[in-house]
Amino acid sequence: MLPPAFDAPFSAQLWIPLQVRIDALPFDQRAATAHEFVARLKPGVRLDQADAELKQLARRLEQEHPQVRQGWSFGLIPLRRQYLADLDGRAERLLLVLGVAVGFLLLICCANVASLLLARGVSRETEIAIRRSLGAGRGRILQQLLTESLLLAFAGGGAGVLLAFWLLPGLGALTPIQATALGPWLTDFRIDGRVLLFSLAITVLTGSLFGLAPALKAAGSNGLMSAIKRAEHHAGAGKERRRSLSALVVGEVALAATLLVGGGLVAKSFHRLQSIDLGFRPDGLLTMELPLSPAKYRALSQQVDFIDQVLQRVRTLPGVLAAGITTNVPMQRGTTLDSVFEVEGHAPPRPSEVPITAHRAVSPGYAEALGVTLLEGRLLDANDQQRALPVAVVSAELVRQSWPGEDPIGKRLRRVRAGQRGPWMTVVGVVKDVKEDRFNFRIARPVWYVPYAQQPFPPPALPLNLVVRTEGNWGDVAASVRASVRAVDSSQPIANVMPLREQLADVLIGERFSAVLMTVLAAMGLLLAALGLYGVIAYSVGQRKGEIGLRMALGAGPRDILRLVIGEGAWLVGAGLALGAAGGWVLTRLLETNLYGVSSADPATFMAVAVLLSSVALLACFVPARRASRIEPMAALRSE
Repeated sequence: MLPPAFDAPFSAQLWIPLQVRIDALPFDQRAATAHEFVARLKPGVRLDQADAELKQLARRLEQEHPQVRQGWSFGLIPLRRQYLADLDGRAERLLLVLGVAVGFLLLICCANVASLLLARGVSRETEIAIRRSLGAGRGRILQQLLTESLLLAFAGGGAGVLLAFWLLPGLGALTPIQATALGPWLTDFRIDGRVLLFSLAITVLTGSLFGLAPALKAAGSNGLMSAIKRAEHHAGAGKERRRSLSALVVGEVALAATLLVGGGLVAKSFHRLQSIDLGFRPDGLLTMELPLSPAKYRALSQQVDFIDQVLQRVRTLPGVLAAGITTNVPMQRGTTLDSVFEVEGHAPPRPSEVPITAHRAVSPGYAEALGVTLLEGRLLDANDQQRALPVAVVSAELVRQSWPGEDPIGKRLRRVRAGQRGPWMTVVGVVKDVKEDRFNFRIARPVWYVPYAQQPFPPPALPLNLVVRTEGNWGDVAASVRASVRAVDSSQPIANVMPLREQLADVLIGERFSAVLMTVLAAMGLLLAALGLYGVIAYSVGQRKGEIGLRMALGAGPRDILRLVIGEGAWLVGAGLALGAAGGWVLTRLLETNLYGVSSADPATFMAVAVLLSSVALLACFVPARRASRIEPMAALRSE
């Protein structure tokens, strides 16, 4: 008895032993390429070592049985990645980049706190010196200051945990994990004891590390008289602290620029992906699964007869514009059918290449219901029956790969399955590329559409998919379609009734998650960097009040003071941008395989980040600069 939510390797209610003796099957069936195996590595064996051994075995089998193994190999994939539907590791890299981005934001926060504590230490220098002169040891002073920084850290950490509780539902809805199995465990997000313990450890660590340097500097006062003398000449004595604060601000700006570059590239890539031409019109499409009973519909002719009766009824319903049957809906979750094929008169360019196309066995009228674009020839029609000439409608990408520069109409190709070859199919039409496979959404894949009635091999044990183009309320049409199916077969199961748009909604869920989160992190980093810059410039103006007053007394005008203060901020921003550009370039190396239609070194994104960050940073400098330009010279000199 398994737990109720157990769904590995895929959702099912019952598992039975495989009633097949593999060694008793003909070799061409044993050598079929559609099998997946699960194995546990021996202790001490790495995945790459086992993968190399399997590939060596595949080469040996290819030499011994070229008729069925030519061009085929094996590949090992970690089971965790298989269950996460992350065969190429894209989601894994994405989560790594997001973790780095969160760490950058944490560093910006910590740099702001360190700046605050350093500036605060100046105003308390005399107080701390008095404490030391009255007998307080350096360790006691250090303990007090670290306690204060930890209290600030705990306040921030507590607020962050409360915010996390509030944001948790939204993060769960945006999760990029598209588990094919073990979904209840892999997508169960909660703040438990481990998360709270991690938050506590991060809070203590950051509060201690970033409060330690300011505390050591403040606790290192050598005496009351020296503190008083420094207070009397703080304009000159503050240069060292201003240099420390400036270094922190440069680091903040650099980290913010890195986040902005990453966020900009991810957002731009997501926008490009949203604009991809799907090759069909998804609006107004209703889909439903019809799992046929293998006992009741054993023969292909029985299945075709059921399909014809259902479509005949559905097409006459009010609100139905077109209808058709397919083995796979575009970008459907779960198993997708592919076929190895060969082209008449064309050998593969290299023996190791195996031409593969997405295989869609469809009924007449399916292409019209889907809304594909016919480029040449014709679509499948009612004359393409079981005893008619085998035909196929192919995609533009299949034409580009099989007959580059040639007219494909009238050319022939056939399906190859475990060494068996189907009949030659004549190409009667070419359609615009359709995005059929959600795992290869970013590239154009070859697709062919063959009549369901002309399948040379036994039909796959997969549900049929009824696709209906509707107008008006799809819910009303769905009820009528259900009734039409039940009128043909009252016991026929019907599952997953939904608009096609709902199936497409999670195709870009990973990209949407990364775009939203990276944009939010970048915006927060920009805000925190601007606040840090404002604080440093304001502190600098306060420390140089006497100097500014003297400059104005000697003839400097408000514009000169504005230029002086903003110029200081501009140097900090320029240095931070230079470092941030380098950091952004490094970060985008990790993002490179996740980007679509945009280079990781996209100059427009880098330029936009520089303009945005410079504008916000200089605006943060303007407020203290304007305040400095309004200083009364005599009042400032008297305060000195």
